[in-house]
Amino acid sequence: GELIEPYCTINKKKPELKEVEHYFFKLTAFKEELSEFLRRGRFQKEVVHYVERWLDELKDWDIVRNLSWGVKVPGEEGLVFYVWFDAPIGYISSTIALTKEWEKWWKDKHSKIVHFIGKDIIYHHYLFWPAMLMGVKENYNLPYAIPTRGHLLLEGKKFSKSRGWYITLEEFLSLFPADYLRYYMTAITPYSLADANFSFEEFKEKINNELISNYGNLLQRIAKLSANEKALYKEEPYKEKINGLVKLYKEKMENFEFKRGLEIAMEVVKESNKYLNEKEPWKKQGEEKARIIGNVLFSSLAGSLLLYPFIPFSTSKILKQYGIRKIEDLEKVKLKPIEIKERPFKKIEEKEINRLKEILEKRVKKATH
Repeated sequence: GELIEPYCTINKKKPELKEVEHYFFKLTAFKEELSEFLRRGRFQKEVVHYVERWLDELKDWDIVRNLSWGVKVPGEEGLVFYVWFDAPIGYISSTIALTKEWEKWWKDKHSKIVHFIGKDIIYHHYLFWPAMLMGVKENYNLPYAIPTRGHLLLEGKKFSKSRGWYITLEEFLSLFPADYLRYYMTAITPYSLADANFSFEEFKEKINNELISNYGNLLQRIAKLSANEKALYKEEPYKEKINGLVKLYKEKMENFEFKRGLEIAMEVVKESNKYLNEKEPWKKQGEEKARIIGNVLFSSLAGSLLLYPFIPFSTSKILKQYGIRKIEDLEKVKLKPIEIKERPFKKIEEKEINRLKEILEKRVKKATH
């Protein structure tokens, strides 16, 4: 719809109509190619349906703005390129700045271009950018996948610098390890356009009662149980069960479903704790005890590998002991007692959460007074 008697809310002035000349990108010329691109790419169905509606009414794209700042249009006074015409070109030019072999990434048929974006720049990456690549006719790789997520809210509200409603990364990391933030952000971000909400209390609960109570507890238990074992074994039936979860994890991660990948990694951890509770190796002797501990040590390492993309600083301390970094390394790993010299995680205390709330309250008060 049209605005009725529009005016600026800051200076109360009414907009002035002017006649100007702009440059347009002939987006309509690529309608069929874009339609084909949407059909063959690895894209979220909900996003494709959304973009296809826009494709039905496709119009040519105004690629300049009348501004004094920005990337100037050569030979034109007061005209700059629209940021989303200029910015994606930087994806390629930054690669060129880093390596002389840049074409290996942008033109090699075996290379896959993946853009991770928020839902507010869907058109720019699903329509504008692919059409630009098509238009130069130099065999540039089109995006292979464009995983698209919703926005992040803070305690149910949109982030706002002017209103003081934000916490800086520096402030957060001064109180908590980076792995805590990585774990929680993955846990609350779905593979969809739905917004995620950062809740201080939920953050504490997920770290204390999920990550630490399950994974942290497992590491301490298996370190204690394996400490004096000279020979450790793993049984095929148990190994196959864990490998089934590993296979499912790989499928989800390759499809950019990171939240689900994290959940499967924690299923491996929970399965390990459950197995320990059922088999009670502390009541067993000899080979039977070594076999139970070996099984859980194997699944603990599997869990650590699957958790590595999410909490690399914590899991690397375990994985380095065995010289493994990839899932494929599990098959050849030599089992030996695991060493933990200090508690792998520290529980979040209420006073630390209160400190975050204080920072936020002070900032809001300063911004609104």
